[in-house]
Amino acid sequence: MILYGLGDYYNANIKSNEENIIIMEKIEYTPEGTCSKKISIVLEDDRVTSLDFKMGCPGNLQAVKALVEGMKREDVIARLKGINCYGKGTSCPDQLAIALSGQDAKDAQKDQDTDESEAC
Repeated sequence: MILYGLGDYYNANIKSNEENIIIMEKIEYTPEGTCSKKISIVLEDDRVTSLDFKMGCPGNLQAVKALVEGMKREDVIARLKGINCYGKGTSCPDQLAIALSGQDAKDAQKDQDTDESEAC
């Protein structure tokens, strides 16, 4: 099953064997406002099993990959949402959180702006 939306695609497959059913999801996301140009994510049973960034800061993105692989989707979102790079209002980790949440980058930025204005 392929789900289209947000200008990117989400692909969910179901693998089964005699004992388990494993839900696999592949997300290809085009970040906005960052040096990274594409984020590819594979999840199995809602855990990140593969992560790849095209472009961006290689050392930092290798570290992000090493830290989040194996984590649950909601834990990655909670840890990375709202990280800001050089005052851009977003970052590669923030865009990863947006991709995992299924939000459009513009809608996510509006949510962050609202959260920040309510904090004052």
